[in-house]
Amino acid sequence: MGKRLLCSLKFINDIHPITFSINFTRWKQERTENQINKEKFMATLKVIEILSQSEKSWEDAANEAIIKASKSLNNIKSVYIKEMEAKVENNRITEYRINAKISFELD
Repeated sequence: MGKRLLCSLKFINDIHPITFSINFTRWKQERTENQINKEKFMATLKVIEILSQSEKSWEDAANEAIIKASKSLNNIKSVYIKEMEAKVENNRITEYRINAKISFELD
């Protein structure tokens, strides 16, 4: 039989305390099972850094980075734009450039 703890809770406006018990053996077993389940579903991710550019926008440059990466990588999960830069000629932006970190799940 598992250890039991009797606890009393008393609410500020309540005269009678509420008493309950916790079965620690069952709680510990459930907690261990939950930890095992989380470990089964933990993924290993890898992050690579890619430079990309576009004549349209930074968003298009990010999409191009994903397209380029997906040709050799599977299970891409996210992209983080680390830096954004623009090339300017004749007072106009001619190229949008990004430095992106792409994370993907290892098989």
